[in-house]
Amino acid sequence: KGISVYDQKTSKTFNWKDIKGTEKLPDFSSVYTIIQDKDSCVWLGTSGFGLVRLKIQRDNQSLSIKSFKQYYSSPTEKKGPANDIIYALAKGKDNRLWIACRYGGLSVLDLKTGFFKTYKAFGYEGSLSHSDVLSLFYDSKDRLWIGTSYGLNYLSYSESVKNKPNFVKITMDKGLPNNTIHAIQEDGAGNIWVSTNKGLAKLNPSNNSIANYQESDGLQSNEFSDGAVLKAPNNYLLFGGIYGFNYFMPKYITENTKQPNLLISDLQMGGREFENNQYIIIKSKQEKVENFDLERKSNFFQFSFNALNYFNASKNEFAYKLQGLDQNWRYTGTDGKIAYYNIPPGNYELLVRWSNGEGVWTNDIVALKLHVIQYFWLTYPAYAVYLLLLIIGGYAFHLYRKNKLEMKFKLEREYLFRQKDEDVHRQRINFFTNIAHEIQTPLTLILGSVEHFMQKRNMLDTPIDKNYFLSLVHQHTARLTYLVQQLLEFRRAEA
Repeated sequence: KGISVYDQKTSKTFNWKDIKGTEKLPDFSSVYTIIQDKDSCVWLGTSGFGLVRLKIQRDNQSLSIKSFKQYYSSPTEKKGPANDIIYALAKGKDNRLWIACRYGGLSVLDLKTGFFKTYKAFGYEGSLSHSDVLSLFYDSKDRLWIGTSYGLNYLSYSESVKNKPNFVKITMDKGLPNNTIHAIQEDGAGNIWVSTNKGLAKLNPSNNSIANYQESDGLQSNEFSDGAVLKAPNNYLLFGGIYGFNYFMPKYITENTKQPNLLISDLQMGGREFENNQYIIIKSKQEKVENFDLERKSNFFQFSFNALNYFNASKNEFAYKLQGLDQNWRYTGTDGKIAYYNIPPGNYELLVRWSNGEGVWTNDIVALKLHVIQYFWLTYPAYAVYLLLLIIGGYAFHLYRKNKLEMKFKLEREYLFRQKDEDVHRQRINFFTNIAHEIQTPLTLILGSVEHFMQKRNMLDTPIDKNYFLSLVHQHTARLTYLVQQLLEFRRAEA
C-alpha cells in the first residue's frame, strides 16, 4: 500500500507505514506514475484510487506527511479526472497538470482554479487519436506528447491553452512501427523516442522523419512496457520491455538515409503474364512512368516488389495506394505483393513508398499508370447512340401517336356527322308522317261530308243545312291549306 521513499542522504528506505501520519490517510495502492512539481509536492497516478497529491517533510531522522489530497473521478467534469486509472502525469512551464486516464482520455488540472477538463477521441480531425491514453511527455519545446493505444499525438503550447486544442496525430501510416505507445522520451538533439509493441521509433520533429529499430537491431524484444523509460544524467536513454531493458547513447545511433530502388517482378496484367526476365525498376526519384491498358473483362493486375537493399533487407517495408480507388494507404509490412481485382473503368495511378530497413521511407512515387477500358456499349459514344436512337424512337412514337389521334378524331367526326344526318333524316320522316296524319284527317272529314251530302242532297231542303255542310268543307279545306303552307315552309328551310 502507498509508496516507499528512499532518503539519499541517509541511504534509508521508508515504507508507507513508516512515514508519520499515514495511518490517518485513506488507503491507496498500484501507483503507476510519480512526478514532483516546483513546490516539492509529489503527484501520484494510481490504478483505481485516482490522483493523489502529497507533500512529505523531514523530521530529524524520520519523515512525516505535511499535506495530502486525493482526487477521484466525478460525474461533474470540473471536479475530477476522466477516471481513476491514471497511467502517466506531465507538467510543463505553466500551472497545469496533464493526466493520462486509461480508456478515459486526457484530463488536465488547472492548479490555480482546481478545475479539471477532459479531452477524448471524437473521430474528427484535431481530436485525440484514441481515448486510451498510456503515456505523456513534455519536451524542451514545451510540446506535450501523448501516447495512446492507437498512435502518438502532440500538442504545442499555443494549442494547449485553447479551449478546443488541435492535436496532431502520428500513426503507422506516417511511419511508426506500431500504434501502441508505451513510453516517450527526448534525447539531447531534440529527437523524440517512443517504445511500442513492435520496437523503438525515433521521430525528428523538425522534418517528421521516423526511424524504427527492432529486435534484430539488438533490442531485448519488440514489445516494451508502459512507462518504462529513463533519461540518465549522462544522456543515455533506458527503455524497459518484457525481456529486460535496453540502454544506449542516442547520438551514436546513426541512420542509413540512403533510399534503395524498388524492383517490380512477377507482373501480371489482365491475365497476361510477362516473361520471367521482364521487370520494372522504380527509383526513389522516378521520372519515367510505365502506362498499361486493361480491358474491362480482365480488369486485374498483380506483381511483387522488393527493395534493392541487402542491409537489414528483412526490415524493408512497403505501402501502396491506387490513386482514384483507395482512400488510405495499404501497408504490407515486409510482404511486397500487390493484387487488385475488379477495378472499375477509369484512369489510375499506383503510388508506392518503401523503407530502407531502418525506418527511412521514400516519398510517394508513381510506380505505374493504369487505364481500365470500359465495354464499348457502356462508353459515352455508345450512350450518344442510345440517346439518338431514343430520340428517333420517341419521335417515331410521337408521329404514330399523332396519326392515331388524328384518325380517331376523323372517325369520331364522321360518326357525329353521320349521327346528325340520321337524326335529320329521322326528323324528316317523323315530320312527314305527322303531316300525312294531319292531312289525312281533314281529307277524311271532307270526303265523309261530301259523301253524306251526296246521299242526302234531296233531303237538305233548308238553307241552314246547306250552309252547315259548306262551312264544314270550308273549315277542313282551310286546315289542308295550312298544312300545305307548313310543307312549303319546311321546304324553304331545307333549301
